[in-house]
Amino acid sequence: MNNEIQIFSGDIAGFLDDAAWRFAVKYGGQQTVEIEDAEIFSNFRRRKLTDLLVERQPFGRLETRNLDINEASRAIAADENSKNIDKVDSSERKRVYVALYQNHVPLMDDRGWISYDSDEKEIEGTETLTDKFRDLEEVRKYLEFSKQSSVEERNHDSANLGLDEFYEILSNHRRRYVVEHLKQYGASDLSSTAEFAAAAETGTPQRLLSSDERKKVLVSLHQHHLPKMDEYNVINYGRNTRKKVEPDENFETVAGYVDEDLRYMESGESTVYTDFFQNSLNRVVNSFKD
Repeated sequence: MNNEIQIFSGDIAGFLDDAAWRFAVKYGGQQTVEIEDAEIFSNFRRRKLTDLLVERQPFGRLETRNLDINEASRAIAADENSKNIDKVDSSERKRVYVALYQNHVPLMDDRGWISYDSDEKEIEGTETLTDKFRDLEEVRKYLEFSKQSSVEERNHDSANLGLDEFYEILSNHRRRYVVEHLKQYGASDLSSTAEFAAAAETGTPQRLLSSDERKKVLVSLHQHHLPKMDEYNVINYGRNTRKKVEPDENFETVAGYVDEDLRYMESGESTVYTDFFQNSLNRVVNSFKD
């Protein structure tokens, strides 16, 4: 009887959880993904290493135990090659081991997500890692329900974002500025988008930007960032001759996790940069003191 009650309660909890996420996807309200988090989670091997460390926790507790780097390499190689772990050959394991040892483990160690003992060749997760794992699980569920909502609302299969693409888009500040710009204005052109991003990047009012500052960001957006966002159907760009930048079918999925503090407000043609003018006022006041 107790088991039946527990199962029933679990079903209800699952239903309510699903309902909450459907509401969140439809009406927004997700938390912001930090650029550093997006940079780390944009790689499958780093996400899998996070999963492996958290899987080693005692039941019901978010605590991690040490993981041998060779064991981690075999597990990740098995996933990458769709094999059972005992079927992974030495070359597959070695390829992952080298990548972990030279790149992924040092990066995560440097950021304080893990601690690596080079003598014992053991990886230990930190409290930071368990916190980030919760965020990763939220994003997984968010994308899952975004996909379901997309199919239900549009009645067709759209090119939905996976974890790789989602985090890749958010891992660069210029792409986040593009998203923020379109959230404010709905649609734009290349020149205006680049000017907005350059101002946000430098903390300089748009009217005071130098031509070099504008051009550097414009070229970067045109040649790299906007085509990448277009490829993932986050924006529509390059499919017209006027270089118009418009939200596409995956825009809202990404926009729900972008909330940049750009330190300014725009109203018509006037731009007010709070930090800029505050610093100017401070300099004037201090000059009188001197």
